[in-house]
Amino acid sequence: TAKDVIKRRLLTEIKKDLLFTRKTIAEIAYQLQFSEASSLIRFFSKQMGHSPAAYREFIKKSIL
Repeated sequence: TAKDVIKRRLLTEIKKDLLFTRKTIAEIAYQLQFSEASSLIRFFSKQMGHSPAAYREFIKKSIL
């Protein structure tokens, strides 16, 4: 559905920013037009099963 396409695109953008930038969660939320950082955290956690911070930390450890 269109809603699923939008969710996948948002997740892709969030993951890209978490991986390739040093932006805070609040900055990423603002950039992607979430009303608050907590909304982005809730969305990401529901879709991925863990928080954006945990995802960023996991990726950092995987690369090193």
